[in-house]
Amino acid sequence: MVTTVRTWLYRVATSRCLNALRSSARRSRTRSPASTREAISLAFITALQLLPPRQRAVLILRGILGFHAGEVSQLLESTEESATSALERARGPTATPVPALSGAGTATAARFRQ
Repeated sequence: MVTTVRTWLYRVATSRCLNALRSSARRSRTRSPASTREAISLAFITALQLLPPRQRAVLILRGILGFHAGEVSQLLESTEESATSALERARGPTATPVPALSGAGTATAARFRQ
């Protein structure tokens, strides 16, 4: 049984990558990085859907788009402590920080911040 969304997402992504490596070794051609990114993106979206709406909103706003706690608390009409707590619950007990966005992700994040 999967105990956290993060653990489940990690298992899905790891299995997908291992399967890609096995199949490419058999066929002697490599799998497209785009298809692997697409699979990981789909697993992440699925994991987000399992979160309660408030935790999902805080995770997207703070953890992905990089909003500050004060901005998130204003948007959700709550306190900064409440927003921080919701982020911690959404990430789970074994969470690590989300890596910084690069390339197209940065442009998308900037568009949402305006």
